[in-house]
Amino acid sequence: MSASPTPAAAPISRIAKRKAKPGCEAAYEAVVRGMFAETGKFPGFLGADLIPPHAPDDVYQVVMRFASQADLDR
Repeated sequence: MSASPTPAAAPISRIAKRKAKPGCEAAYEAVVRGMFAETGKFPGFLGADLIPPHAPDDVYQVVMRFASQADLDR
């Protein structure tokens, strides 16, 4: 009997929702984009998106994608 192959690592996304302080939206976006730039230096990082709120009282969505759970956990 042969061992079944281990499944390949699947890409994974991390989604966070945050609300910026009123009047601090530009600063919040700058911090998040800086975080994306630093995270981009790590192996397994596939990309990220910052989705702005659709209404004044809504939240930002931060989506970060990694090649595997192990890459996210680093």
